[in-house]
Amino acid sequence: MASQADRIRQHVMERYVRPFLDANEATLSICTGDVVRSMGLVNRTRAVCSALEGRKFQREAEHVGLEYLDRTGPPESTTTRFHYKRKGSSKTLIKMCAEKQQPDRPPPKTVATPRPKAPSARNAKLPAADLCLVSCVWTKQSHQALARDLYISVWFAKVRKLVEAQGWPWFILSAKHGLVHPDKEIAPYEKTLNTMRVAERRAWASDVMQALACHLGGVQTVVVFAGQRYREFLVPEMRKRGVRVEVPMEGLKIGEQLAWLNDRIKR
Repeated sequence: MASQADRIRQHVMERYVRPFLDANEATLSICTGDVVRSMGLVNRTRAVCSALEGRKFQREAEHVGLEYLDRTGPPESTTTRFHYKRKGSSKTLIKMCAEKQQPDRPPPKTVATPRPKAPSARNAKLPAADLCLVSCVWTKQSHQALARDLYISVWFAKVRKLVEAQGWPWFILSAKHGLVHPDKEIAPYEKTLNTMRVAERRAWASDVMQALACHLGGVQTVVVFAGQRYREFLVPEMRKRGVRVEVPMEGLKIGEQLAWLNDRIKR
């Protein structure tokens, strides 16, 4: 039987880490209180903190491509946060919840400046497509299956539903297998471009482009549903061949992406 620490680590991986890996975001912040509430735990804040700062969870996080940054807040509190970034990405600024613990220090005066609005998940346009490419995700079936059925994250399921409803021909961008037809049967694997070196990602894109070339005859527009690591070298190569490439959810966070997909699926 799994220990409580094992259950906490598994819950955090499934609920927080894997959705983050499927999204195009640089940093991840896990709040102890959120974990306690989502698991329905009572008086187990210390256990959650212990599980998250333990070496076993740190190894699991490193294995899937996360790099630990720091911890903020009290040592064992519902406001304690653990911060991570993708391996290989630059460290970005993180708002520290510990600021609330310093009431005697007046907040610095700042001049409000207009912030550019992120693209609206409701207003982003759904382009026409001759071909669609969808990235693989971390969450998979535990057994061999058709590629379209192997990946089971909420994000992938919604993208698949939209693509199939539009009747677009499509392929899956697999970190292990390259370009994969949805009807090809493959086994589950643990590999992601997020942990690959630049040279490896460049070689992967070259292999995908070679496999994709025979499918581009007569194709004018390719729509891509994939994060930056899957697009960085592939999209420029397609554009060199005169193919128009659309990334309709570029710049949207995971919640906005799901909202955008929900809105397009309803139509």
